[in-house]
Amino acid sequence: MSPHLYIALSGHGLGHITRTLAVIQELITLQPKMQLTIATNTPQMVLQSYLDHLFNYRPVALDVGVVQKDIAILFEFRTAVAGGHPPPLVLRNFRS
Repeated sequence: MSPHLYIALSGHGLGHITRTLAVIQELITLQPKMQLTIATNTPQMVLQSYLDHLFNYRPVALDVGVVQKDIAILFEFRTAVAGGHPPPLVLRNFRS
């Protein structure tokens, strides 16, 4: 039975993604019969452009990160909502 690697990959930017995919590609070189599943909200087409191996794609948002207007202004309330449903008592402490 060949090994099966399951990767949960956060979509926090192309740099993080490409570094992770480079490691995966090296593992594929070492284990060419390895089964691979990637769970991420990164588009499948991006993953395919970096990997020379068939893989199962599971589209899922693993981490919303921080919702920001720009590099200096973040939206705490929008970030909380993007990550799920914030507790009602906490809502009044957030800015939008």
